Amino acid sequence: MKANTVALSFGYMTVKSKVASDGINDLLELDLFTVTVTPSSANADTRFLGLKSAPAELILPSEAKIQAKAAELKRAAEFKEKRARPIQVATFEVDDG
Repeated sequence: MKANTVALSFGYMTVKSKVASDGINDLLELDLFTVTVTPSSANADTRFLGLKSAPAELILPSEAKIQAKAAELKRAAEFKEKRARPIQVATFEVDDG
């Protein structure tokens, strides 16, 4: 990253823009939905200007949170399995006589 070997890719929808006097689109309002680190980008000016590190506890979930999420996913899978079982349909003939 520090050697400009990666770039940034931005995914967005333009909400409001205007064309400047030099013909360049000025993006005034965006709906940003993704920012991705890529090996190359469409715009060579998208690069890292600085980097900082963060403590692991701010980035990675705790063991307790991982265990809780695993239990939640297991319960959801069990519930889905119970609901996905086929039902049996029985038919009966009625004797009218």
